[in-house]
Amino acid sequence: KRRGQVFFNFGHGMFNARNPFYPSDRPLFREWFSGGNLGGPLTKRASFAVVVETREINTAAVINATVLDPNLEITPVRQTVDSPQHRASVSTRLDYQVNQNNTLVGRYTNTRIGRDNAGVGQLSLPLRAYGTSETEHLVQLTETAVLSTQAINETRLQFVRTSTESRGSSSVPTINVADAFIGGG
Repeated sequence: KRRGQVFFNFGHGMFNARNPFYPSDRPLFREWFSGGNLGGPLTKRASFAVVVETREINTAAVINATVLDPNLEITPVRQTVDSPQHRASVSTRLDYQVNQNNTLVGRYTNTRIGRDNAGVGQLSLPLRAYGTSETEHLVQLTETAVLSTQAINETRLQFVRTSTESRGSSSVPTINVADAFIGGG
């Protein structure tokens, strides 16, 4: 008999207190979290499970800086920049009973994480924004052997491959004016 479930969770900034530096009526925060799973027997000796999850989080970075305009006059900068985050994960599991005393379990997980407009906010201007992405592959194998009524041997193998990338939006040199702003790449 197979079993499964589906779920979602939603969060919104309209339920939170306002940030006094935030120049917009648009909420600072939105989240959508969803997923599901399915599992059950394949044969008398084998079973499986699959889990899928996604998460979308959108926050707004608040910029509260001071710059010089083209006429060299001090000008406050009050701005928000969306900074979305994405996460998706798929996990599978396969259990197989080789015989009465031996069981094999195989697992595979793929996770992808990304973020846009990181590094922006407070004194850091939008030109400082960069994006990140990470991908992880995880493979696990487990063999369990019942040696006697008092001894169990478990052998595990794990392989992890992770790749991370950061992408700047600008190659302009960084300018840091203390207590005013940080601009450039």
